[in-house]
Amino acid sequence: MKKRCLSLVILLGFAMALIGSGCQEAPPQASAPEESMAEESLPEESAPEESEPEESVPEASEPEESEPEESEPQGIAAVEKWAPPLEGLRWGMTVDEAVAALGCETYETNESDKLLSILLPDGLPSPYGVELTNITLGFSTDDGGIPGNDGLVTVNAVCAAEETETLKAALDETYADYRKTDDAAVPIRWESEALRELDNAAALEEAARAALTQALGEEADVDVLLLPIMGSPAVSYSLFTSGQPAGLLMTDGSNQVLREALES
Repeated sequence: MKKRCLSLVILLGFAMALIGSGCQEAPPQASAPEESMAEESLPEESAPEESEPEESVPEASEPEESEPEESEPQGIAAVEKWAPPLEGLRWGMTVDEAVAALGCETYETNESDKLLSILLPDGLPSPYGVELTNITLGFSTDDGGIPGNDGLVTVNAVCAAEETETLKAALDETYADYRKTDDAAVPIRWESEALRELDNAAALEEAARAALTQALGEEADVDVLLLPIMGSPAVSYSLFTSGQPAGLLMTDGSNQVLREALES
């Protein structure tokens, strides 16, 4: 009887121990949902971070790339450097090409010493903002043995005396780096690079030597001719700013015509 009672007491104690341990483990399980809820809420907190790229999108700075077009120089920026001072002309043109380009139906001609000059009866606007009158175009009629070394080589004209300063300022704006004289000089001159200063100077000199030797013969002293040719500017402009010839503009592109003939 005592043994049965003892065994019941032991079993009862063991059961109570199991029940006690079960009650102690239960509370940690109750906190599990709270941890999972915290984990589930993380994506909601990170959602605003995904919208940040949308705030940086308005980089509509592309229109700024077009600003250089607006900042292009105005006025005489359209002038083709070292071209004759009348729109439509180019050095080396024939008489027919030149008068057609200028729209001239009548003109006077004069020919002397391998040069044909034509005098235009009417004034024409220049790309430098002044009207030019007494326009004389000079055409070389002798190529000197170098095919293509002929055509329009000089353009001389006059602007009104009161517009001389306007013309000088326009030429200075276009050819500031090529001014050869100061304001006290008469005439004021602007000159392009000499042929010997060009990147292809050696090739030009070799071509000129060969052409002149063929035209004049092996016995000719070609170097005497080459020295002034290579040392002269391709194009030069001269403007008289005072005295009776004030307003007279003289332009010479003969070396430019020679250059193009040698390069062709």
